[in-house]
Amino acid sequence: MVDESDAVDQIRARLSELYPRLDTKAYGVTARILRLAQMIETRRAEQLATYGLTPGEFDVLATLRRTDQGGGVNPGQFLEPLLITSGGLSKRLDRLELAGLIERLPDPADRRGTLIRLTSRGLEAIDRVLPMVIDQEGEATRSKLSDHQLDQTSSLLRRLSRDRD
Repeated sequence: MVDESDAVDQIRARLSELYPRLDTKAYGVTARILRLAQMIETRRAEQLATYGLTPGEFDVLATLRRTDQGGGVNPGQFLEPLLITSGGLSKRLDRLELAGLIERLPDPADRRGTLIRLTSRGLEAIDRVLPMVIDQEGEATRSKLSDHQLDQTSSLLRRLSRDRD
């Protein structure tokens, strides 16, 4: 039989010795989620670096690709899906604009407003990079879980990540 224990199991075992009444079952889940997120983020950053992008810049380009209907997107629409401050978003937009991947346009509906749009170079970049990221992360996941397990895991993580219940 293969030992499937990991570092989190070792931590939980030690915590049980130190604090016998402490229930660490939920910690087993959250610690693994955090470790997995860090592993995915590290791999994603390495992949994207070969294209001259950071994960944050990739997120902006991917969000623009999903949401822009051709006229541009108000930067405020990025804040909630990207979980970022307006200052952090401005820095990313500045870098992407400097790289020629996005452009800022005046908002015809608001004289003081700005719209963000992918340039042709930005569209080409995200259309090349996004499928590669999705495919590579999918391969890593599918090598360990069946389709049914992927559906179950997605459903459980959705439940855990809901803001309100």
